[in-house]
Amino acid sequence: MRRFNIVPVYTIFTGCLFPIFVISIPAINLGYSYLTVRHETITIIDKDRVNNGKNSYYFVSTKNHEVFTVKDDVFQGKFRADDTYDQLKEENKYKVKVNGIRSRSTNLYPNILEAFEVTSEFASTR
Repeated sequence: MRRFNIVPVYTIFTGCLFPIFVISIPAINLGYSYLTVRHETITIIDKDRVNNGKNSYYFVSTKNHEVFTVKDDVFQGKFRADDTYDQLKEENKYKVKVNGIRSRSTNLYPNILEAFEVTSEFASTR
């Protein structure tokens, strides 16, 4: 009599669930990138550039005690974070396009995608 090899259940689940998991990671990142976009008006009080030898990280502190990061975002098509960071000046007010959330447990900060300086109403009437 011939014996059949019975495939364990965990092999079937691993073979099916792993590809689904791998495919879902970019979809989740894409959704996170687009679903958390918002516009804010901020006044910058401090800028920090942290360099660990391999990468540079750009942080911006605001008058409302918020911290933002300025970094590239592939899903938003933003590849010039250093130019955006250099454009920002302390004590100036900006209308910014931001995505992301602040999460202390995972050390995430909202990301500034675009920044436009806001001029005072008095200066715009001249």
